[in-house]
Amino acid sequence: MHNGGITVSTYQFLKRFPDEATARAYIEDRRWHGEPICPYCGNAHRIQTRKDGYFCCPACKKDFTVRVGTIFERSHVPLDKWLLAMYLLTTARKGISSLQLSKGKHSVNPPGKLTSLIA
Repeated sequence: MHNGGITVSTYQFLKRFPDEATARAYIEDRRWHGEPICPYCGNAHRIQTRKDGYFCCPACKKDFTVRVGTIFERSHVPLDKWLLAMYLLTTARKGISSLQLSKGKHSVNPPGKLTSLIA
């Protein structure tokens, strides 16, 4: 999350991304700047919005989400957990291991937010 070069606290981060829908909306805005683009054919005109973050391209008739074509594509991990892991990786002074991420040993509320992140 870009905040003018200022690192936000974990508390502020969790308030900003309390659930997967908020994280998805953030990623959609960063990726598409408010106008979805089909990752299959590149069409950006008359994209139909479906429920739960799905879109349909009228040109190629394929359904897609913001995950398609990204590191999130085949992951079952919710987007809010992905963003939290990225936040922790980029703000940890000495780094953070995948084992630490998977066990959720952080001062993060609610407890267990990182449980099974790597699995």
